[in-house]
Amino acid sequence: ARLMPGEWEVLLVSGTARASVQFFARPGEQQTVRVDQTAGRLTLVAVAEAGEPAVNILLSVFGPANDAGFPETPLFEVGVSREYTRIVEAGRYRISAVDSVGRTGSAEIEVSQGSNLSETIRMKYE
Repeated sequence: ARLMPGEWEVLLVSGTARASVQFFARPGEQQTVRVDQTAGRLTLVAVAEAGEPAVNILLSVFGPANDAGFPETPLFEVGVSREYTRIVEAGRYRISAVDSVGRTGSAEIEVSQGSNLSETIRMKYE
């Protein structure tokens, strides 16, 4: 794209991950701007340990963790029938799941930059 000369900022948003870079465009100059995003693809699959397959599942994703641990409120929540995929920042996450018949499950995972991580949440009655 041709840009007017001046200072610019490019913001890349993918899922919950964000990255930005600032650069200066000079008249007539061509340049390539690279935006590095420290993110990975996270796929969550809910599986019932016993009984009917898990359906109508609420997944709550907490993180990424910091020195104080996991945030109190979820980064996001989503209702799914079995599986969900989203791009997230690299880091440590806690996932909790509950289905429509009261089974629950949880996991702590580490997402690294460029990873394609699939985590199975095993759901059971407590």
